Amino acid sequence: MHEKNGLVPDKDVTLVVAGGQQTIWTAIRTDSVAAALINLPGYPILGKEGFTALGAACDYFAYHPTGGLGVSDEKIAKERGEVVAFLKATLKARQRCLN
Repeated sequence: MHEKNGLVPDKDVTLVVAGGQQTIWTAIRTDSVAAALINLPGYPILGKEGFTALGAACDYFAYHPTGGLGVSDEKIAKERGEVVAFLKATLKARQRCLN
């Protein structure tokens, strides 16, 4: 992590692993953490609760690993359009981080 928005890593920021997204949502809702990396569908859910997006992980980390994607052959066969749309959206978001 590098200096961003006046924050110095290891001085102003402490990174912790809190668990899965539901655990992270609870931590931010209860002020156990000041900020968190939130995945979809967390952005719109927490946004409706008054939380503000401060940026994308790629704005703060040179490399931010993401989880893999798993889908069944049945899902691909029955709902190919949905799977393709999801992949396109994921690639579009990833491209934003690379620019």
